[in-house]
Amino acid sequence: PDGSFGPLADSHAIRQLRTAPLFDGEKDLLLALSALERICVEHQEEQTQIIRHVINSLLQKERRVICLTSSPHASDVLQASLSGNPDLVIRHDISSTDWQNQWQIPGPRVLICDWRAEEGLNLQGGDCCLIHLDLPFSPNRIEQRMGRLDRFGIGKEVVSLTLLPIGAVTHNAWALCLDRAWQVFSRSIAALQYVVEGEMDCLTRAFFLEGADAIDACRERLSAPDGLEREFKLIQNQDALDSIQAGTADSSGALKDQIEVYEGTDDELSAALDAWMSDCLKFLKVGEEFPQDSVIRYHHSRAARGTNTLISLSDLHFWFAAAIDHDAHHRAFKPPLTHAFALRRETAVRRSCGLARLGNPVIDSILAHLAWDDRGTCFGMWRQVGDLDFSAPRMFFRLDFIVEADVADEIRGPLVRRLADAAFPPIVETIWIDQNLQPADDESLFELKRPYRKPHDTNLTPGRWPHALDRVDCGPWSDLCEAVRSAGERHLVEMHDLSAFAQAKADQLTAARALAKEQLVTRLEAIPETLASERNALKDEIAAARALTRTLATGVLQPLIRLDSAGVIILSGEPLEQKA
Repeated sequence: PDGSFGPLADSHAIRQLRTAPLFDGEKDLLLALSALERICVEHQEEQTQIIRHVINSLLQKERRVICLTSSPHASDVLQASLSGNPDLVIRHDISSTDWQNQWQIPGPRVLICDWRAEEGLNLQGGDCCLIHLDLPFSPNRIEQRMGRLDRFGIGKEVVSLTLLPIGAVTHNAWALCLDRAWQVFSRSIAALQYVVEGEMDCLTRAFFLEGADAIDACRERLSAPDGLEREFKLIQNQDALDSIQAGTADSSGALKDQIEVYEGTDDELSAALDAWMSDCLKFLKVGEEFPQDSVIRYHHSRAARGTNTLISLSDLHFWFAAAIDHDAHHRAFKPPLTHAFALRRETAVRRSCGLARLGNPVIDSILAHLAWDDRGTCFGMWRQVGDLDFSAPRMFFRLDFIVEADVADEIRGPLVRRLADAAFPPIVETIWIDQNLQPADDESLFELKRPYRKPHDTNLTPGRWPHALDRVDCGPWSDLCEAVRSAGERHLVEMHDLSAFAQAKADQLTAARALAKEQLVTRLEAIPETLASERNALKDEIAAARALTRTLATGVLQPLIRLDSAGVIILSGEPLEQKA
């Protein structure tokens, strides 16, 4: 069948050959070709034995091996020859996904593929070795093969192996051309598509008349200083300029719009600060020059009368040390006072004070304390509602998730974190789950999202909590919490199609980082060999960039789902404390 020959099959040409009359001497020629075929079969058996030996040695070194050939028949023959290791040998199959499940199992494996795996397949990741059982007469197809393991040319370098049989002049000449001239095994030639097409058109015509000599001439021409390298650098430089211009215009415009929208209102930030600092911790919000001034400070109150701030002086100096203004002089309030700041940028500029954004010592101190204080991470409340008909109190869990790239770098922590957040903008999502592990319905959500109000809402203090649990039939508490956390994560993943989102962000990241790496490589190629120290420094920079890209890509592909805060609201038609 035609499928056995892969891309070499041409059904129309085969039909023409079968229907065309024989020319003089054709029969003898066909018999000679048939004799050569028997020799080729013997050669193929020898080649299969060598390949099997190479594969077994790689498996002993715990390597993962991918074998690629144009012919499905050759793939089947190789698979049969490796039948002694059926658990380790996998055959790529476009009609099934079983092979993918086998390949994802860690450890040494052999994946055997034919031409149908050259496009669309993603085998990126892992320490893999690629064995080319043949070398198609097309650099673009070799590029596609390499791309299955390293889609953007920035991952761990792909080790490629192929046989160079003694006496195979044409095959060996082509392998040398691919390696020395096109350098397709060590770099991406995706940017050279039009150059490849033009060169291969010329080579194909010359090869028909000159054979291996045409390939050698092509290699020498492309390897010359004014050959492929010059074309490659021109394309790289143009791509770099285009990306800078387009990227700058697009990103700066979008960023400007986002900043203008955010700067246009301070209501949300003001409400959040008031809710935590004033309502919860009982700091006094102090106007700088008059009570309603838009430039404010927070005052820690320890008055003999009135409400005191609900944080000790020792905790104040520990968590808010950077926020305290030791030189503050206020007409109505004594120290301790925080630094003055404004919520709006134009006010901060006009009044020469701090701006309430990340990086401001007051905001950073609030954020650090918020993450430590239980009041910022968990809560419990009994809410009496009259509009919902509940036969028994119902418990709802509020789960505030943050999804972000999972990166950890103690040395370059802030840098890696910023790059990771840029590649994978953190997702902040609130999920409401009831005690039956189901998402809250719309009617319940309306009641759950209402602000706190007395006397219908009762804070579940440690003393009230056991009584509230007795009123709700929810089973073992710790088991329920674990089940709710798992249900919330599943709902979050489905809501955002997290796997597809992470893959898209990882692709964008690796594509952008690939361009940056190519620019470094171009700089390296421009440095003379005599400047060894400069070249070595740049090589170290390229290696560090590759390592950083792998760290970022792994963190983006496998994001961290973090529970930032959690709370329980129990909805009931009755108050928590029943009157006698």
